[in-house]
Amino acid sequence: MIQIPVNDWMTSMGSVALMRLAPTNQEWQTEANRLSVSFNWIEKIPEFLFEYIVNHYSVAERENEAIKNLAISLTRRVNDKAKYKENMKWVNERAKKSLDKVKKYFPEYSDECDRITNTLKEAMKNQEFDVVGHSVQEFYQLIKQKKINQKLTLNFAKSSSLLAQSGGQASFLNVAKNKLTYEEQMELFCKDYITPLLWEIRLRKNFELGDEEKIEELFKLGEKPNYTSSWLKEKKKAKLTWYEWLKGLPECSLIEGQWGTMAFEEMYFVPLGMSMKNTYNYAWDGNLDTTQSISSLARLLLLLAPLGSQSYKRPFKGEELTVFGFLYDQSSCENTFFLNNQFSNAMRKDVKFSEALRDTFSKVTELEEQRKQSSMLIEWMTEYKMKKTVLEYRPLHPTFVQYVLSEQSKVTSRIYPIAFREKIVRAAMDNLDSKHIIWKEMRRVIGESDKHRHTGSIRNALLMREKLILIKGGKTLTTNKTMTDQMYGIGYRLSKTLNVDGTSNEPNNYRASANKKMTSVAYRLMNAAKAGNRQLFMDTALRLHVAAGMSINPAFIRAIDPKTSDSEFATIAMAFVAGLIPSEIKQQDQEKQIIN
Repeated sequence: MIQIPVNDWMTSMGSVALMRLAPTNQEWQTEANRLSVSFNWIEKIPEFLFEYIVNHYSVAERENEAIKNLAISLTRRVNDKAKYKENMKWVNERAKKSLDKVKKYFPEYSDECDRITNTLKEAMKNQEFDVVGHSVQEFYQLIKQKKINQKLTLNFAKSSSLLAQSGGQASFLNVAKNKLTYEEQMELFCKDYITPLLWEIRLRKNFELGDEEKIEELFKLGEKPNYTSSWLKEKKKAKLTWYEWLKGLPECSLIEGQWGTMAFEEMYFVPLGMSMKNTYNYAWDGNLDTTQSISSLARLLLLLAPLGSQSYKRPFKGEELTVFGFLYDQSSCENTFFLNNQFSNAMRKDVKFSEALRDTFSKVTELEEQRKQSSMLIEWMTEYKMKKTVLEYRPLHPTFVQYVLSEQSKVTSRIYPIAFREKIVRAAMDNLDSKHIIWKEMRRVIGESDKHRHTGSIRNALLMREKLILIKGGKTLTTNKTMTDQMYGIGYRLSKTLNVDGTSNEPNNYRASANKKMTSVAYRLMNAAKAGNRQLFMDTALRLHVAAGMSINPAFIRAIDPKTSDSEFATIAMAFVAGLIPSEIKQQDQEKQIIN
């Protein structure tokens, strides 16, 4: 068995990919952070890899599903000419794009591709939906043919959407190799990645045995890495035995027990590698011998990194990026494998990021009551041509996982709308105070009509924020009631007492007037709190208490206490205003949750 120590997230992604490629779990073994695979299994990696790509990223299945859905939506837009025409354009463009690729690589199907394109276009124009359905089926039957689907799917996997994110344009990933057949590209991958790896494994084994004769035989083989010719010259010049000369080789910077046989360049791992011409700026005294080097095994794992991750869209500096997400547990290969399989399965169900994380860790909780090791979320993406890389690390503390992401707490599922929830969870993961996000959501809610206001979600976001602040400070609640609960309850009772909860028996115009006044007060309180003007906030709050004939809760006095931090004041102010906002929507058991 070949031992692969997995000591960082890069090799861990590749190791998860290797385990996914295996037809069964019998092909590999794990112990702590060490993965073991057989020599014979490594020989079969080209076949397993290409089959995995076709089975999991099938262009035929993806395009058929997309065009079928677009065609079905046509029937719903028959009465809307503008939308029908727009939908028809989408179907035509999508089908034509795929069929043009078929014509490019398989010219013998050109006539059939043109016929399907024209028939589909004419049928949609005449609203002959039976013919549309038949044409879509013909489209699918054509592109799902084994040789066509293999070719189109492999080219997709090689693009910037997948493997090119890590391997750039190296070897079979180069766009110039797209014209090669499926089998020819597999042979090229084997020649560039697997042959050097197998040769290095044999060399290392003979080196450890001290077998000079077998080492010599390896250098006489016809299939060996390109760098062996330079090794032969250097060894001859040094006048040393192979055993003595090999001891002077640098170690792989990623995997212990492996030699660094090539520089850690951009073409081997785009996110962190660097081209040799730029390496002078970072090498000690301009000496390129000091640059980081990697083995053929590390090179293979880095190439496979995207297959061990899960791609999804996430907001980033005002735009939406497609990133690769990976959950890394440095203590266990098997647990990392399990985590990422659960995460990938959850994301494939078209759920949001926060829900996928919650589902992932809820499964882990079933197997492991108390997680002692922290996990890490790595998110990365590259744009090879633009020389752009985004790489972010986020530690997921066990307490954070237990409170925010566990299915039992259901904290994330009670925060909505979804866009607000995603921002709150992202802020929590970045260890940022979410108060600015909550203020913005409160302003949006206040701007809505009474019938559509619902502050329960804001209350849940505030509860989550307060709990995370306590976790960050290493504190625990000394009572069963949080400050958020207390202040939200005070605001809620004031709103109800002042008759703006929508349950009054007074005429509608009176209630509307009271609601508008309270909305105005809520705006004033919110602006004062955001500006940090505690005196104005407290003065307005006292006037409300007097108008309602209510006594001041001792907890409220903390708002003007100089010892109260800005973070605590924000908790008090936001919870109070959230409870105060007039709303005709009531949660089923809202009043039971309010403090008496």
